Amino acid sequence: MPSRPQISREQILRTALEMLMEEGYESIRITTVAERLGCSTQPISWQFGGMEGFRAALAAEAVAYATERVRPTAADPLAAFYGIGTGYIDLAYDCPRLLRFITQTPDGRAHGGEFLSIFNLESIRKNAGAIAAELEIPVEAARTWMEDCIICAHGIVTLLIAGLMTAARGEAKEKLFRMGCGALIAAGADKARTRAILEPLRGGNV
Repeated sequence: MPSRPQISREQILRTALEMLMEEGYESIRITTVAERLGCSTQPISWQFGGMEGFRAALAAEAVAYATERVRPTAADPLAAFYGIGTGYIDLAYDCPRLLRFITQTPDGRAHGGEFLSIFNLESIRKNAGAIAAELEIPVEAARTWMEDCIICAHGIVTLLIAGLMTAARGEAKEKLFRMGCGALIAAGADKARTRAILEPLRGGNV
């Protein structure tokens, strides 16, 4: 029976994820990852049973990483929700190849449920009541505003990772902020109150 490889599964996946973010999914092969690790292909094949298993494990690793990056930590429902948008934009700037893999390749999409669930409109709507109370607008208006924010953030990210938008990070977040403020005011929220609530969330992930 062959001896157990000394290179761990975690080490292999961490290296492959780094390569994915640096060079793109096209660079990922058992041979190229082995070369980066300075080993033969045997440990990778032993750990994952071949390229198909390796790709599936890498996709799960990539999705877990992206989900952790975007998932908000704030206790306040409004801050947590808005943080999804700013975190998503940050991820597009920091890891565009990773996002292209998750959203635009069959392997990425096949394992992307956990990441995409963050943007599920049905789950987002569950916080509409709390956000409506904080913003002093009707619940239905809050739901519509939340949907608009997600659509805007996703549109910005899609353009960024496609290379069709060259705005600086701060400018991209400012677009989301302006849309958010404008949509809330159109929904009947007080202008001064809206800006006061959203201003602390303007530039970062929370």
